[in-house]
Amino acid sequence: MKLHLILLRYIGKLCCEDAAKRPYVQIGPAWVTMVRTVHDQWSWRRHEARQGTRHRSRGRAAGDPRGRARTSGGDQRAEGARRGSGSPMRLRLPEERPTEPPTGYKIAHPVLSQDGTRAGFTGVSLGGALPYGVLADASCVYGLRHRAPNRRCDCGFHCVHDRAAAEALLCTAEHRTAVLLDVTVLGRYLRFELGFRYARQRVHTATVGACACGTVAAALADAGWGRPGWRALAPSCAGCLRGRTAVSLAGFARLAGEGLRVVARPVAVPAPGDPVLPGELGVPELAAEAALLQARLDWFQSQLARLGQGGPDGGPQVG
Repeated sequence: MKLHLILLRYIGKLCCEDAAKRPYVQIGPAWVTMVRTVHDQWSWRRHEARQGTRHRSRGRAAGDPRGRARTSGGDQRAEGARRGSGSPMRLRLPEERPTEPPTGYKIAHPVLSQDGTRAGFTGVSLGGALPYGVLADASCVYGLRHRAPNRRCDCGFHCVHDRAAAEALLCTAEHRTAVLLDVTVLGRYLRFELGFRYARQRVHTATVGACACGTVAAALADAGWGRPGWRALAPSCAGCLRGRTAVSLAGFARLAGEGLRVVARPVAVPAPGDPVLPGELGVPELAAEAALLQARLDWFQSQLARLGQGGPDGGPQVG
């Protein structure tokens, strides 16, 4: 009797192990189907429907293909009209209708076309890859097909209300050679606490900063970088041009067109009694000044020698 029970337990254990491997297990002459769990992807939606949510379609969840097969299109539209669209409510911004277009200030880098026939500006942040003219329309820098400015995007021109806030941006190292623009906001715009984001603008005045040496800028020279087809320009005085591609301030305004004014920012020159200037120069300072004067004199003599040579034998010209 005990041996018989042991054999039955052993056979049952083997059947259980085999059942875990196969969905169908043969025990004796009959086939027994093992129970398996079937995951229904719509079970959680039916649970929501029973809880009274708006996802109902004749007892089934919205989106259940089994429910759509037995529901006509007219019934679905009627039921959707009763429930509403279900989309979140959009808050409308207050509309402004000013009698005059708003104005603002921004900074940008002046650029000159490769052939030297056009002039414009390029932004210092997102719009740096898209140069624009004096009168220009904004477009999405991400290539999206929506009108600028879009509430869900960063596209559009940007400017600030306060001139001092725009001048403060010129203190950073990467913006030292940028110019200050006085612009008029045109078209659609979004007002923020510090400025605007808008669709169209007109640049009235471009204020050019000082040269790198501290002198008042007399021209805009090649800055050493640019965009495809455009050279970036930087303020420069007459003594620092040194053969670089340059255009005068009046010439830049003429190439840009649209009545643009380009002015140079005045530089504060300290008075002789100002404590900013050193009272007495020592030997190292005087030696450096003498070396600079000697270099200038050597350059001046080389230019005179070049102008004095003109004969076929390389000698001086004979009048």
